[in-house]
Amino acid sequence: MPITWVISKVNEYLPCCTCDCGCVFRLSDTQLVDTGKVSQKDWLWRIENAQDRLTRRVEVAEEKLEEQRARIVEKSRKSAHRLANDLVEKVLPKFRSLKVNVQDVKPIFDPIHFIVFDGLANRDVSKIRLLDAPPASSTHERRQDQIRKAIKSGNVQWKTIRISPDGRDEED
Repeated sequence: MPITWVISKVNEYLPCCTCDCGCVFRLSDTQLVDTGKVSQKDWLWRIENAQDRLTRRVEVAEEKLEEQRARIVEKSRKSAHRLANDLVEKVLPKFRSLKVNVQDVKPIFDPIHFIVFDGLANRDVSKIRLLDAPPASSTHERRQDQIRKAIKSGNVQWKTIRISPDGRDEED
C-alpha cells in the first residue's frame, strides 16, 4: 500500500468532535492548537463555503422582498385613496358639501350607492349613514322608501357570521 493512498484516505475520514458540539472535522486538520484555519480546501470546505454564500444570498433576497412589499403596499394605499376620491367626486358631485371623509365611505352600489362609517378613518366610528343618488326610477324610489322605513322603525340588527375552514357559517 503506497503512503500517498494512506494519506488520501486519512483526508477522507471525517470524525465527529467528542465534545457536545458534534462538529465534523477532517483528521488532517487536527492539531494540538486549533488555529481555526482549514489546511486544505477540499470537498467539505467547498460545500460549507457554498452553503454560507447561499445563506447570505437568501438573507439579502428576503430583505429586498420585504422592502418591495412595503413599497407596493404604500403605493397601493395611495393609489386606492386617489381612486376613491375620484370615484366619489364623479358619482356624487355634492360629496364635499356633505363633509364626509372619503376614507369613511364604502361603496356597495346596490341597493344603495354608499355606506358611510363616520369616524372610521380615525378608528372611532360614531355614526353610520346610507347615501344614495336621487331615484332614477319608481322602482329605485320604492326601494329607498323601504330601506328608510326599516331604519326608522328600528328593524336593524347586528349579526356576526364566521365561516369555518370547511365552508359552514357559524353565528356568534
